Amino acid sequence: MLTVNIKASIIISMLLVPQLGFSSVESIEEALDYCATEKSWVAQKVLLHTIKDQENKQLDPDNITSTLLARYPLQKNELPITFFEWRQLYNQTTEISIPFIDKQKSPLIFIATSIISAEECSLAEPSYFEITPEKWIFSASE
Repeated sequence: MLTVNIKASIIISMLLVPQLGFSSVESIEEALDYCATEKSWVAQKVLLHTIKDQENKQLDPDNITSTLLARYPLQKNELPITFFEWRQLYNQTTEISIPFIDKQKSPLIFIATSIISAEECSLAEPSYFEITPEKWIFSASE
């Protein structure tokens, strides 16, 4: 009975004070932008995977950077794709840079893509790969 009363009170409050039930455009943008920061789940997931690698013991995880490259709302037949309480889903691509403690070394650079919403940055495992320029230089004989 108490649960029913609490749910009814919440619903009535949401109807009387719309800001409680629905995010403003500004707060949705802020929430989406958080998903592209160095503290986001995607950036931390890339960082943790990279630090596990034995050759990357000299990384400086406190100075990781994450830059939003692209974010698109997911749509099918021009209709937004939503998922329960997470509402509109987005595909987001970020560039994540992880520096070394030795500043003479170039940072490791990754491109990561993930599916996010304004309510949740970790809806699915991110896909990412390293694009550090020094690792992609091939000799002329190859």
